[in-house]
Amino acid sequence: MFFYVYTILSNLGVPVGTLVAGAGILSVAIGLGTQGLVSDVINGLTILIEGQLRVGDSVTIQSIDGTVVSIGLRTIELRALDGTLHYLPNRSITTISNHSQENQNITIFLRIKDPFRIDEAKDLLQDQLPKAKHHTTKLKAGIVIQAPVAEKSHGYLGVQISTKVAPGYQAAMQTMILDRTLKILREAQIEVEN
Repeated sequence: MFFYVYTILSNLGVPVGTLVAGAGILSVAIGLGTQGLVSDVINGLTILIEGQLRVGDSVTIQSIDGTVVSIGLRTIELRALDGTLHYLPNRSITTISNHSQENQNITIFLRIKDPFRIDEAKDLLQDQLPKAKHHTTKLKAGIVIQAPVAEKSHGYLGVQISTKVAPGYQAAMQTMILDRTLKILREAQIEVEN
């Protein structure tokens, strides 16, 4: 078919060589232009097939913490904690940290103002804080209280509280445990430094 068209066009005096060269340049330009689109689609299919994300998951992608709003073949829509909606092309996504797949660890460090009262604070918290597990189903492990513990960045001594929580409830459970902890320590007149 191609040779028939080539022969007819040549007999009519149409410069077929120029047309073929132009078509080649056009196809190269289209190929380069759609390279990103093809990469987006392939990465999007991989993310969907492997189930790396679901709408509503709490994730970190490219240093942006947020919630997945939409997963498409070309982009992922991510709502950041401040409310900003980010559109991330699938080809640019290299690492996904999904905080909603498994139970998550939370750790709270409290610097006790009077270092001689650290053991007292630990005993109080070990006695009263585990009761919080009975008030919610979002705590997935017992609350572990360690003291005295040195803070990694500055070396301050204090009490460290850690547990596992249901995916997506890290902030809520951390706030609840911190509120209860501060209330217990306040009632015992044990001061916590900022």
